[in-house]
Amino acid sequence: VARKVKQILAQLQQEMPPDIHIEVVDDNSVFIEDSIHEVLFNIEFGTLLAVIVIFLFLLNIRPTIITGLSIPISLIATFTLMKALGFTINMMTLMGLSLAVGILIDDAIVVIENIYRHMAEGKSAMEAAFSGTKEIGLAVVATTFSIVVVFVPVAFMSGIVGRFFYQFGMSVAFAVVISLFVAFSLTPMLSSRYLEKREPLSSRKGLLGALARLFGAIWKPIERVLSYWNIFFEAVKPSYKKVLAGALRARWLVVLIAALSFAGAIFAARFVGSEFMAEADQAKLAIDIETPPGTNLVETSKRFQEVETIIEQLGEVTATYVTIGAGNNPVTQGRILVKLTDKSERELSARQLMDSVRIMLRTVPGIKYAVGRGEAEGGGSKPVEISIRGDDIEELTQLTHRVQDIFGAVDGTTDIDNTLQEGKPEIQIEVDRKLASDLGLNLGEIAMTIRSLVEGEVVTHYKEEDEEYDVRVRLEEGFRSSKDDVGRILIRSRNKDDNDDNLLIPLDRVARLTKASSIGEYNRYDRQREVRVNANVLSTAFAGTVTGLIE
Repeated sequence: VARKVKQILAQLQQEMPPDIHIEVVDDNSVFIEDSIHEVLFNIEFGTLLAVIVIFLFLLNIRPTIITGLSIPISLIATFTLMKALGFTINMMTLMGLSLAVGILIDDAIVVIENIYRHMAEGKSAMEAAFSGTKEIGLAVVATTFSIVVVFVPVAFMSGIVGRFFYQFGMSVAFAVVISLFVAFSLTPMLSSRYLEKREPLSSRKGLLGALARLFGAIWKPIERVLSYWNIFFEAVKPSYKKVLAGALRARWLVVLIAALSFAGAIFAARFVGSEFMAEADQAKLAIDIETPPGTNLVETSKRFQEVETIIEQLGEVTATYVTIGAGNNPVTQGRILVKLTDKSERELSARQLMDSVRIMLRTVPGIKYAVGRGEAEGGGSKPVEISIRGDDIEELTQLTHRVQDIFGAVDGTTDIDNTLQEGKPEIQIEVDRKLASDLGLNLGEIAMTIRSLVEGEVVTHYKEEDEEYDVRVRLEEGFRSSKDDVGRILIRSRNKDDNDDNLLIPLDRVARLTKASSIGEYNRYDRQREVRVNANVLSTAFAGTVTGLIE
């Protein structure tokens, strides 16, 4: 989809005037494609390494090819099962396949090694393939399904973790089961056909024989060097036999060492940080900024310009993109998307730069900010979040502030905020109805007059080329900004003066004006009011560890 969009943008650019340029501000497809290409490279490189290791042990091209074929065939067959279950080629399925690459070849190696052993006993390739595969069939099945029973439960875990790892676990299980089928069918079949001793090509006459002799002359010194690999393992074998024999004699000691290692690993895990998912460096970050309720667009823009000026001082910043009041957000909220240089070109990671930006923004007055990863517009939630629910607004507010204090007391938290939306500042007008009536005023006339002078009325339209603008008439800002300004607004009365003109009554003569805030917004969850307290985590901390400390 992203590639098609870019093609259309290129076509649109050609239709634009020369002084107008279309630039892609944010493109998440680049990171996705790079990640997938990297995983594909790991699969290809892992396959190549597996084949090379097999060749170093066998030093024979035929069994190496037979064994190596099990990897691509198993992967291709796995795609068929993935398609049947509606899976796609994504990060989780590719990670599963990359993990399975080393496992896929295990069954084929065991089978072909046993076939080799039977051939060394004097059997033909056909007999060795049949008896060798049959002899170790149960052991290979047990080994394969021991892997399956590990990954299938991973796929069926509950919650969001289960949804993440469903395709991962099933992809590994599919690939391993198919590799078992390949090891029991394709591997022995090819072994029976191509491992049979035949007349060497070098003994033949003609061009083919000459090429074979030339290759043999080149191969012999290479084989001599590579043979040291097996010589090393043969030298280690006696020592390994002694260690193995000792382990079998002192079984209780082996079990004790294993148990202590397991307990030690569990103890050491307490000192390792934990989080739901490692943050990838996408060479961008986002700054969500909020000005106090009631701040107008002009003042909000000034604050954003101050932040931009500060951010652009960082040498790692290549571009910034600002949105204010986008979507359903008010003009007091906005986001600055900051594009960074490639991670290979800077010393600090994106996460470390977030900490630097937070320190720099402390000098900007009158804003509330949060610095996070440069995700798609709207972004994701912060890594640490706690939900508070209840029906009593006052108690909910008190608990929210208490939880925020707890967040602040834990090392590693930053950008602490909540979803308790403050009301906008307003001027409440309480009219003395009796006095207003005595002075010839009613509520409707008072309300209409205030609305016309403060909010304004669209009296006409102004058209320029293809654009049409509303012309709104109202009081200048200096005559309607404060409580006193509104109190001095004159309301036209039905009563007449001595000259038979309608009287003009100041609003504050018939009404009491007070400053207040409007009712804030409350989200609801399961028909209860809900407030969420959330926080980001510093680069020196881990979300899982911080959450545990908060709990």
